[in-house]
Amino acid sequence: MLLQQLEHTLTKSKMVKLAAIAGNDSLSLPELLDMCFYHRTEIAFRAAWILEHVTTHYPERFVPYLADFLSRYPKQQNPSCQRHFTNILIFLTGNRAEKKGIRLTGYDMLPIVETTFNWLIAVDTAIAVKANCMEVLYNLRHTADWITEELHQQLLFLQRDGGPAIQSRSRKIMEKLNG
Repeated sequence: MLLQQLEHTLTKSKMVKLAAIAGNDSLSLPELLDMCFYHRTEIAFRAAWILEHVTTHYPERFVPYLADFLSRYPKQQNPSCQRHFTNILIFLTGNRAEKKGIRLTGYDMLPIVETTFNWLIAVDTAIAVKANCMEVLYNLRHTADWITEELHQQLLFLQRDGGPAIQSRSRKIMEKLNG
């Protein structure tokens, strides 16, 4: 059923409806997460878009699958899905998730940090994903001593060699780091 839904172009309103179905337990979140790795990239993208919406609007449904998401995050190779996955991590590592009682303590975040740095550094990573990576790493800077310094170095590099959008975002994150 889910695959049939995802085979067709997804409007925002249709995505919101599918996320609501997932939010009320009528759509399998493990199946949705599996679809984020589907071999047809457009289907994987649509699944990741829905998963992001479920995470931010129905976090209580997502939390039971948090460990599975975190373990699969480093395996995501689809650039369009990487954008949604990093958006999910921005939510999970930010204040909104904490206010809803979601905490990442107890999870091994090193693979997440390493993957996120790899995506940030990779030349072929989409600008939006790089921008999200900066935010994720900023939010995770307290999970390991070395993250702040490495992020600082990468931000300096991106300010020097990145395009205008990346330079702007890296300056904002740098200001937060130095703040």
